[in-house]
Amino acid sequence: MNYSYYIFEKELTSGNHVSYHFVYDYFRPLSPVNSKVYPYEKFLFENVSSKIDLNGFQNALTVPNTTSEGAYLHIGMHKKSIGSEVKDLFHIKVDFPIIYFTKPLDDLFKKSRHKCGYYPTQLKNLNHKFEDQSLELMNEFKDETQYFILASYFGENGEVLHDEMNVEILPKYGKNNYYQLKDKLLKRYNLKKDIFDLYDKKFETYERSDFHYHVKIKLNDNKTTVKFYRTYPHNPYI
Repeated sequence: MNYSYYIFEKELTSGNHVSYHFVYDYFRPLSPVNSKVYPYEKFLFENVSSKIDLNGFQNALTVPNTTSEGAYLHIGMHKKSIGSEVKDLFHIKVDFPIIYFTKPLDDLFKKSRHKCGYYPTQLKNLNHKFEDQSLELMNEFKDETQYFILASYFGENGEVLHDEMNVEILPKYGKNNYYQLKDKLLKRYNLKKDIFDLYDKKFETYERSDFHYHVKIKLNDNKTTVKFYRTYPHNPYI
C-alpha cells in the first residue's frame, strides 16, 4: 500500500475518542477489498478523483469506528489556500482563504454544514463567540508553537456558526519543546497523563524529518476537549 502518511488521533481529556486518518496523494483503492476502508476509497476514487485533480493536496479519509460515527473527507493545502475550483465542487461557500475543510462523505456534494481551517489573521473578520478564548490560548502557547491553525463550522451558505472553535497547535521541533508543551497542557487541563506518557516513546527520533505531532484544543459551550495527533511514518509538514 502507498498511503502518503497516516495520522492517529487520540483524545486526552475525559472522552475515549480515537480516529485513524489515511492520507493519499490522490484518492484510489489501496486497502484490501475485504477491509472496512476499501468501500470508502472506492467511492472517493469514483466520485472525487474522476472529477478533479487533487495531486499536491493533503487528501485524507477518516472511517467510522467504535468511538466515531460516519466517514469524513479532509482536503488541505499545507501553508497554501484552497482554490475556488475545489471549494465550488464541494459547496464550500466561505468567501475567504482556507487551508483545509472537512465534510461527511454523506454530504460531500451537497450544500451543508462544513468545517474550515484558516490562519488566525482571519479571526478578526468572523466575530466568533470564541474569539477571545482563542486569542488567550494562542498567547499562552506561542513560545512552543511554529504556527496556529483555527477551525470552525460554517453553514451551507458560508455563514459563521458559533457552536465551537478549534485551536490547533503546530509545534516547534525538538525534544525539549515537546516536553515543555506537554507540561503546560497538563497543568492547564485535566488530561489523562498515562495516555499522554505513552507518546513519549512513540517517536524514534525528534529530528525534523521524522518527528511530527500536533495538538487540537476544541472549545465549545459544554467542555474543552484536547486531542493529540501523531503523524507517521514521516513528517509531511516540511
